[in-house]
Amino acid sequence: MPQRLWIWWRRTQADGMGQRGFRKHLGWLNQDGIWRTFAQGADGKLNFCCRSISGRQFSQHAGLGAKLVKPMLGKGTPIITTPMVSSQTDEGTLSSGRTRAMRYFLWLSVTSAGIGLGAKLFDLLVVAKAWGASPPASFVHLPYGKDFPIDPGAFFQPLSLVMLIGIIGTLVTGWKSRERAWLWAAAIIFAVIWAITPTIFWPMISEMWSIHKGRVSSSEAEVLSLVRRWFIWDSIRLGLIAMLFLSSLRALAGCVHPKHQNA
Repeated sequence: MPQRLWIWWRRTQADGMGQRGFRKHLGWLNQDGIWRTFAQGADGKLNFCCRSISGRQFSQHAGLGAKLVKPMLGKGTPIITTPMVSSQTDEGTLSSGRTRAMRYFLWLSVTSAGIGLGAKLFDLLVVAKAWGASPPASFVHLPYGKDFPIDPGAFFQPLSLVMLIGIIGTLVTGWKSRERAWLWAAAIIFAVIWAITPTIFWPMISEMWSIHKGRVSSSEAEVLSLVRRWFIWDSIRLGLIAMLFLSSLRALAGCVHPKHQNA
């Protein structure tokens, strides 16, 4: 971290400004959702830079910044207001309102994906290990039917809907952000999961349930092959959910802790 920013942090902390959103490690001050930075040059002048909602509002924000820092400086310290190269906010070309909405949707995506990842891990390692231990006799432990009031679909489908809302929301609010590659990665992975669940898993579930109920007669080798195929595909699905969670988490990390650069 540049020494001048550390000195500036000490000044603001000493003057009680540390609680107004000042970022110690970046040297940025946040007030009313507008990011501003202060950098003292070798000539002793204090440069004030602002990322405003629009270029026309820059002078207003620059004036506010000058009012904030003036009491901390000597009377002879000049203040220069310098606009950024572009009038972007801290998230690419997004306004502060869209950035805030993007963060909310990302939190929804990360939370729901994390819950889904943990639930699927438990389902694969505990529940599936029970019904797949010695098929077809162990199919009695399949989590369906009257002995299981809530089957896995009744849990994962509403959770997937919440996840879908979060993913669509992040794409709508953040399609111009610097994190859009991670947003699209999460959306594509989610689409793949939704595509393989009804086309690959539902037929296997139906077949195993029919074998358990005696509606279908299959050899032991065929049953073992079916169970093995389930575990392979379910492991792939678990990996996809993990990738979805990590993509959303990476996008959230980039949104909450953007890499600011001084003008």
